[in-house]
Amino acid sequence: MSFTDAYGTWEVIASSYQPSQEWIIHSSPVTQYSLLRFRFLTDWERWTNPYDGYRSMLLIRGHYSNNSGNSDWITGQRTVYVTEEPQLINYPPVQEFTDNPSVIRRLGVRRRFFKNATWIENHPTMDLKFDVTIEAFVS
Repeated sequence: MSFTDAYGTWEVIASSYQPSQEWIIHSSPVTQYSLLRFRFLTDWERWTNPYDGYRSMLLIRGHYSNNSGNSDWITGQRTVYVTEEPQLINYPPVQEFTDNPSVIRRLGVRRRFFKNATWIENHPTMDLKFDVTIEAFVS
């Protein structure tokens, strides 16, 4: 799904998605896109209070595969911090992979805590979860 706003045309990669601590590879290809926008939604009153729970961040990485699905390459991860304002991240594809038209890049996403995640799992009310919408700039 794509849409146009005051900044241009965007392709939606994930909409109101709550990331987990496991890597999820989104099915929408992002091979030709470099600029990604992350919009977050959470209980901002709790999020801005450092004593009201444990916050987490978003990790992203590129997953490359050929059309037959036989090969899979993973590129370095980037950190995206949860903020009230949308985050723009320049995350261009690796040229050596994208020079081959049969290679597709997808976005892998996971959530990571700043603190000990095991302790947080045993204290779920301290887990400040968030939803994220991920969009790729088309033009």
